[in-house]
Amino acid sequence: MDWAHNEILNLLDTFAARNRCFTIREVLEWAADPVDGEQLRHSFRRDSRFVHLNQPGWGPDCFLPEREMFRWWAGFNLRLATIEQARLTERQLTTAINSLRPEGIWFTPPGDILDYGRQFGFVADAGTPGFYVFPIAHILAQASPQLWPAFRSTFADFEAPKVRDAALRQRASDAVETLLSQFDQRTYRIIKGRESLPPHQRILKLVELGGQLGCTRERVRQLESRFWKRLNNPAAKVRDKAKDGSSLIPAFIAELMRRQGSLILEPGDPGTAWARFLAKSMGVPSADTQLGHLVIGAAAEFNLPGPAQFSSIAARIDVQSIGDLLEAGEFSFLAGEDTSKIATAIAQHNRNRLNRSEKAYLALQSLGRPAHISKITSVYDEMFPGELTNERNVQGPLERCGEVVWAGTGAFALKEWGYALPRETITDTIAMIVTDKYAETGRQVHLNAVIAELGRYIPDGADMASVKFTAMRCSQIQARKGDYFVPRLRDGEVQEPDNIPDHDRIIREFWAARGGEF
Repeated sequence: MDWAHNEILNLLDTFAARNRCFTIREVLEWAADPVDGEQLRHSFRRDSRFVHLNQPGWGPDCFLPEREMFRWWAGFNLRLATIEQARLTERQLTTAINSLRPEGIWFTPPGDILDYGRQFGFVADAGTPGFYVFPIAHILAQASPQLWPAFRSTFADFEAPKVRDAALRQRASDAVETLLSQFDQRTYRIIKGRESLPPHQRILKLVELGGQLGCTRERVRQLESRFWKRLNNPAAKVRDKAKDGSSLIPAFIAELMRRQGSLILEPGDPGTAWARFLAKSMGVPSADTQLGHLVIGAAAEFNLPGPAQFSSIAARIDVQSIGDLLEAGEFSFLAGEDTSKIATAIAQHNRNRLNRSEKAYLALQSLGRPAHISKITSVYDEMFPGELTNERNVQGPLERCGEVVWAGTGAFALKEWGYALPRETITDTIAMIVTDKYAETGRQVHLNAVIAELGRYIPDGADMASVKFTAMRCSQIQARKGDYFVPRLRDGEVQEPDNIPDHDRIIREFWAARGGEF
């Protein structure tokens, strides 16, 4: 009926002005005349002015005006920017979002509200669980203070979906071209060249532009300086406001929203030059990494982590370890996906710069236990397929690596596993064991004691036959009866234990006592 349809339209208009979440039950209670609840529910879901929230405990009929949702996220980012806070815990964000509830509290940020904020780059997941970053707040905190009134005005305009959608459809390059076209042709060419804007692929030097324009390099510098002074001073009383930086603010904010808060531009991205120019126009710093990424909002003097900042060789090529280091340092304002992009690039860069000893170390570490050189070589080939090698070319680098220790014939282990093994051969190790045990006990050393002690030096153990075979041919020790061994002195004589009974003397004394001869 017409009256029922009109009542629903009135309810839609009324609740579109709400600044809090509401349910269909509240709408029905508000209605002056009875209306069909199912029809009302479908009407709210179809109306683009509302965001449908599916909140546990509230049922499937919770709504929030889309305009209010945008206004809340924009205002929240502006408040964070004023206190230069671009990172919050989950609890802090939840407390803030609870202002959208008419009563009660949320214990975690509602997923639908978070998804809306992510859609426009107002919020993003940090690399660390339980934390959120606010890229737009970070950028606003660094922008020129003179532009803040224009920022607030732009966000207010963007509350209207039509205005916002129109700005999002416009390319950043078109906005910059429109601005530059307001200046004379000479300034236009100078700025294009100095900012490496298309068609230029690099920054042109002052002397190059001077030669092209038929003026001195100093004149080029003066015109460039005049342009930026004019652009960054919207408070100045000028006739043509189209020539100041405030005209670029809608394009700048739209670019951030279009990128959903990502502040990283990959090497070779055609939008890099335009994004850098927009940031510079707003007074926002940007920096190129050593790997070719452009980071909007990063200080120009920042550096990527160097080898000395990593705890181990493995950490240098581990994306998670690199990401943790970035997040704890100068990149704490980046979204987790942005941090991962840079961490992945750094990991690949560091991987390409590993020497053979470091690669052999990583192959052994991946096994997680002491291993023979043949197995280490096999893993090496799997980890670095573009650099197939052989056992000899792996063993040498392993022996030169300070983190690797010898672990028996052809076997190696890592110090970080608790091994501190000698680099001598197994023959020298057996001789060392016999010498040390003999000095400690003053007794002949049995083969079983040698094998037991070898367990400290050879993780995989050793069998009696091989140890005896090696010990019998060791020039540093002497074999005795019953699989006993004693050290050999330098002059070739065998060192006898002081407390070993002299059997020959005992026998002589026995026969002498009986009047016989031995």
